Amino acid sequence: MFLLVHRADCEKAFEMDQARAVDVEWGHVAADASPERPVRLRILSQDKPGLLKNMSEVFASRGVNILNVQARTSRDLRAVTLFDIRVRDIRQLNDVMTELQKIAGILEVTRTSQID
Repeated sequence: MFLLVHRADCEKAFEMDQARAVDVEWGHVAADASPERPVRLRILSQDKPGLLKNMSEVFASRGVNILNVQARTSRDLRAVTLFDIRVRDIRQLNDVMTELQKIAGILEVTRTSQID
């Protein structure tokens, strides 16, 4: 079986059996099926036990997948952590960033770039 799709204003569309016509639509994505976008977050924090766990729990509780994590510490007991994550939309990203900033020991949360 094979299917042809014609634009509504196509002359051939008027020649077909109208009883077999089916309205189609594309280019619209349901809100719950929107494609996820990769984003990189840079988190500056104090270097203290359990902080990475607390950050990971924020992502998990918000349904955000972590693609990659890079963490390093400095001699002044600061840590810089880069999270590559996937988010549905800006609302989900802002929610995650707000919740991360509430964690004791987090000094700064910034979006550094969209990753490929």
